[in-house]
Amino acid sequence: YARLELEGAKDTLARESLLTKMEHFKRVYFMARRHLKRENPERLQVIESQLIDQKVRVFGIYNA
Repeated sequence: YARLELEGAKDTLARESLLTKMEHFKRVYFMARRHLKRENPERLQVIESQLIDQKVRVFGIYNA
């Protein structure tokens, strides 16, 4: 969703703020992903499958 918002952002400060938030969310996601991979790999598969489904619904396609 942040990517869609970024595409519509005209202001440089708004774009920089969104890029900073996106980078933060990316780091948090990968930390959580590593934890789940170690502690509950089955749950990780379910979550990632749901994320792919959501990306397809929002963007129309899935790009890995």
